[in-house]
Amino acid sequence: MLRLPSKSDADHKSRGFTHRIDAWIHGGGDDKLISIYMVSPTTKQIKNEIRRQGSAVLDDYSLNAL
Repeated sequence: MLRLPSKSDADHKSRGFTHRIDAWIHGGGDDKLISIYMVSPTTKQIKNEIRRQGSAVLDDYSLNAL
């Protein structure tokens, strides 16, 4: 079931997350958009997570405060 970002944001905020990162994952084929929830993320943490998700491009994201 696909959840609307506002509902998902509220759920994550109530569990202590402070930010949502919307990132395009540019791997070896189709690109995909993902949302990652983090607590007070640094640029290094964001890029490490995007890399872990398999992306070759590490700066195609937006940072959204919850």
